[in-house]
Amino acid sequence: MGFKDELFHLKNVVMSLQENKEKIDEEDVVSALVILNYIQYNSVADAFLGCAAINLINTYVKQKDSKLNYKFRRHISNVLKGIEDINKNEIIKVYFEGEKKLGMLMIVFWDFQFSFQHEKETEIIRRLQSKKDAKWDGIRKQLCAKTIFDFSLNTKSISNMTQNKQDLKSFIQKEVEIYREGGYKFINGQLIKIRDIKYGKDVDDKKYKNYFREELRKCQGRPVMLTGKFKCVWKKHVTFTTIRPYIQNCKTITICNHINLYKPDVEKVYDIDKLEKNRKYYIIGFCEEYRTQDRIGIKLAIGFEFKPLIKASDLEQNILEDISSICYRFSIEEFLRESQKYLIL
Repeated sequence: MGFKDELFHLKNVVMSLQENKEKIDEEDVVSALVILNYIQYNSVADAFLGCAAINLINTYVKQKDSKLNYKFRRHISNVLKGIEDINKNEIIKVYFEGEKKLGMLMIVFWDFQFSFQHEKETEIIRRLQSKKDAKWDGIRKQLCAKTIFDFSLNTKSISNMTQNKQDLKSFIQKEVEIYREGGYKFINGQLIKIRDIKYGKDVDDKKYKNYFREELRKCQGRPVMLTGKFKCVWKKHVTFTTIRPYIQNCKTITICNHINLYKPDVEKVYDIDKLEKNRKYYIIGFCEEYRTQDRIGIKLAIGFEFKPLIKASDLEQNILEDISSICYRFSIEEFLRESQKYLIL
């Protein structure tokens, strides 16, 4: 039985469970949040698992005993990025209805629908949105969110892989055990990991650190969001130092000693005279190989609705979310700095 046939069977099960709402336990929520933070989206079933995890937590937050707020919904953009990377447009359809700041997002796998209310229309939604309209099927997925989640996690169709290529199910079991031992806490409406945090390995080799890490070649094709401190302007380039990958709510390691942005590109998007030395900036660009040397450089992502170079103190949260919705998803397994004493899932 293929995954399409499995979903057809699941839909029939879901339709039979429309009378009573299933209870969601805290351990289910921990599992779902671990999935959303660590999963590698390789297949249609992986994307379905991501949607099922969102649906499960969305159900839990409405329970009287809920300890979460709605900030977890930032993970929806990562699910959408996974859908874009999987590139199965004939199977997974994305629809958005309503106002840009408050609409309904619908993600459909063949004819199995997930719908998420009160979503903002982001850049990634605009890129994936189907031109045709879709109608809600009337089946309330939150009534049986636990059943849908358990199915999606246990189907053999998932790739079962974290971003760092660990076995996802084993990883979830390990994190749930850490939760049972008090390594996770619900604080101010969010799930916080307070011990056993894995840190990235910094690069000590100064020569190697002048260039992008070899691992960043996999970022080619999708813009990356980095932070860096402005250093100086040269005849042809603008230099930023202390280059770090952007991961929301995380302190990340320095992956590159410095980068040189092409000066004419910088001038297209920023007044160079207003660059402030040693100030932190967000840099959005594409990883590209140098023509003559085996190394990676950054080319500013010009042509989007946002500026690809922004002073950190000037960047509003809603713009930050819109930009990060299309940028490469850096792994929290690989890039956390040792000063990160807790982790918000």
